[in-house]
Amino acid sequence: MIGETDWRDILAEAERSGGRIRHLGTLHGDALAAAYRDLDVMVLPSTDRLESFGLVQVEAMWRGVPCVASDMPGMRYPVQASGMGRLVPPGDARALADALADTLLQGPPHHASAEELTRLFGTQTACKPYLDLVGTAGRSA
Repeated sequence: MIGETDWRDILAEAERSGGRIRHLGTLHGDALAAAYRDLDVMVLPSTDRLESFGLVQVEAMWRGVPCVASDMPGMRYPVQASGMGRLVPPGDARALADALADTLLQGPPHHASAEELTRLFGTQTACKPYLDLVGTAGRSA
């Protein structure tokens, strides 16, 4: 299945990097907040056509970190909706490097406030379609 074992290749590359790439594992709470504080930009390049909604982007944006992501359906939405980053064609290393440099040098096109991000991606917004669907299904049974 596409994407199911890519993580193994990524971890192997991190090992070969001599410490330039570090796998931090699963982070929670203070450790997760500290990791986001250390970022200048969140980079989410992918060529996986099954890539889903980029929740990691939203988490970074809530902490003021702009994002550079592949222009693919699930990953493009947080960047487009918030304006807090740039999109690049999947697999285009030159475009990725240019977008990363632009974001680091100029910042994102827009700095969304926490309130704006909550309106766009908060649980009331993100869960509503599912709750509506469950509510509708429950009423028709």
